[in-house]
Amino acid sequence: MSCLTVFGVEMLHSRHLFVCVQDLVMGTDAAGEKIKDHVKQLAPLLQDKNISPNDKMRLILLYIIQKGGDTQSARLKLLAHM
Repeated sequence: MSCLTVFGVEMLHSRHLFVCVQDLVMGTDAAGEKIKDHVKQLAPLLQDKNISPNDKMRLILLYIIQKGGDTQSARLKLLAHM
């Protein structure tokens, strides 16, 4: 029996979250390609009611760090998806 079957939708949400965190930290996707627009990947997770507020904040902070600092445009771009 697969883990997804055992843990269901929660496991699927966690997998997407873990992949997004890994991509943000590395700056590339699993294939090694540089990610040009992280917001496309972040937006669905920030809108997902199954993702905890703490995890959403972690994603936002990682995005800001990856962009080299907190800018008003970065904040507004992400908060528009919450």
